[in-house]
Amino acid sequence: MPNLNELSPAALKAAMEGGTQAWGQIGSASENVRYAEPITPKSRKKCWCGCEGKRTHKGMANGVCLTTACHMGILRWVKTGSVKAK
Repeated sequence: MPNLNELSPAALKAAMEGGTQAWGQIGSASENVRYAEPITPKSRKKCWCGCEGKRTHKGMANGVCLTTACHMGILRWVKTGSVKAK
């Protein structure tokens, strides 16, 4: 079980909505609450959503990073489950 005081606001909201069962061990984009967190700016790769920008955020579910993309791509992933525009 995670220490709830150490979680980011987005992770805390996801933990309260979806529970903390297997937090940080198993994450599923279809079964757990999806949320976004920023990437530490060390060396960022090119985003694959089609924007030609850099990957700035990570897509998280149940405390596990599932994908990375630009901010708009991750916001789209949180809402729809897909980084690319349809």
